[in-house]
Amino acid sequence: MTSRPRARFSAYFYSVWIAALLGSAGAQAVTGDPPVRVARLAHLTAHVSLEPAGTNQWTQALPNTPLATGDRLYVNYEGHAELQMGELAVRAWRFTDLTLVNLANHATQLAVLQGSLHVRTFALRADRPVEVDTPNGAITVLQPGDFRLDVYTNAGGTLVTVNAGAIQISGPGVSKILGAGESVHLVGSNPVHVLVQRMPGKDPFDVWSQQRDRVFLSSEARRYVSPDAVGSEDLDAYGKWSDTLEYGPVWYPSNLPAGWSPYSNGRWNWIAPWGWTWVDADAWGFAPFHYGRWTDLGSRWGWIPGPLGTAPVYAPAMVAFVDGASFSGERGAPMAGWIPLGAEEPFYPAYACSRACFTEVNLSNLSEARSNPRHISASSYFSYYHSRAGFRSIQYAHQKASTIAVPVNVLVSGREIAPDMIIRPTALQWASVRILSHPAVVPTMQSVLPQPVSSVPVPAERVPVIVALHAAATTALQDGAEESGPQPGERFWLIARTAPPTPGPSFEEQLPALRLNDGRPLDAGQLSNLAAGRSSGPATVREFPPESWSLTNATRRHEGVK
Repeated sequence: MTSRPRARFSAYFYSVWIAALLGSAGAQAVTGDPPVRVARLAHLTAHVSLEPAGTNQWTQALPNTPLATGDRLYVNYEGHAELQMGELAVRAWRFTDLTLVNLANHATQLAVLQGSLHVRTFALRADRPVEVDTPNGAITVLQPGDFRLDVYTNAGGTLVTVNAGAIQISGPGVSKILGAGESVHLVGSNPVHVLVQRMPGKDPFDVWSQQRDRVFLSSEARRYVSPDAVGSEDLDAYGKWSDTLEYGPVWYPSNLPAGWSPYSNGRWNWIAPWGWTWVDADAWGFAPFHYGRWTDLGSRWGWIPGPLGTAPVYAPAMVAFVDGASFSGERGAPMAGWIPLGAEEPFYPAYACSRACFTEVNLSNLSEARSNPRHISASSYFSYYHSRAGFRSIQYAHQKASTIAVPVNVLVSGREIAPDMIIRPTALQWASVRILSHPAVVPTMQSVLPQPVSSVPVPAERVPVIVALHAAATTALQDGAEESGPQPGERFWLIARTAPPTPGPSFEEQLPALRLNDGRPLDAGQLSNLAAGRSSGPATVREFPPESWSLTNATRRHEGVK
């Protein structure tokens, strides 16, 4: 075997060939319901930076951050990171510049601009293709397996190594299939030249990636949790599974501190298109806070996953927000609060969500109690819980033990809530609490970029992209490039097989409308207006519950709702 070339990575720019800029907003393509899936940022070192969609600034990347279309990562020296997407894992090594071009219900498209990447597909769905774009061609996964990319700067080309499965390389002048045990060096971009290589030997990146493979494949959680529940493979090391009489399999975290409650150890960030999003601080803290529900059976906190055979829909936090006004007197500052949802309690999204969206985000994450089944059909679930009677029937089982409130400035700043939180409110405080459709808190740039970073050695400006479908790209490329592609010191382009989604307005462009929305994420109509250069206008999607239904707890008791 030959050794893998050692790359020197440096900052560089890329040429634009289409009107859309890769991730220039990415905050939300102008569509209706948000995507059902995200990527979890996990197993990262301190040397990883994040440029969130809709911005052109870097912030320190934090474990358990949900990533979506348009988000960009830079892994600096001595760094690595893993992006978990269910049965797809993408691992980045030092000096890697990686963008999520499109993470949608039926597409996964990435762009690696420099550095090293392992792409591991444990299973491949026909309706969810996986594509990785490079300056020297687009890589499409044909069969599940593992391949590695090493993208070199200064026109050094791209080394493609297939360890398992099969891929297709597409670009001007090339359409080639590679199988397990094959390696090629891609050079140039118009046309792309394919140079056959001997398989490189293993290095520390390969070893680490294989270790992560073993964690996923040996995970006990796969027996109880859908593979689409992102991050569930990391539960085994931090707790135990138990089959309960009432809910079936329940996961119990180990070594919890005294007084712990769900959603008490972490922070809130603003992540479009969902809005306020919980980012947990525990190493295991992703799946149990974005899927399923929490219960305190037998005086122990346990997490109940959704049905094993159903792909769960991602939620930014499985909580009910409450009016923090009744807590404000204790701290002398405006407060925001929330309650972890109980076993069968519905999640009301703050973002625009259709009837199908509401039904799916709930039923895909709920396991019925065996002793008291719900008896609410999927077809009537939306109607029932959007009726006054259905809303008033919700018990909010964790209201007394686990209602949490923090000063609004803590939520907005994106900092850890633990030092400033109030937990388990007094009976008087709880009596006047109202359930809200969303916290009436407008985000700021700090909500998106809680820990700004200025020392990232790549440009913060958004990277333009060329979409060069291999059959039609040659003419377009000839308009602005030498036949062999960019030379050292010149601008680079990125060859893609699939056009990226149309970007939406940036966060700064959305901010005035967010103020008018009182902190509620913009709906598709408002985003469309902003994208067209018009005023956002008012929200056209009704929020739920309406303010007139948000009865205080005292009123609920008066009406006989416990």
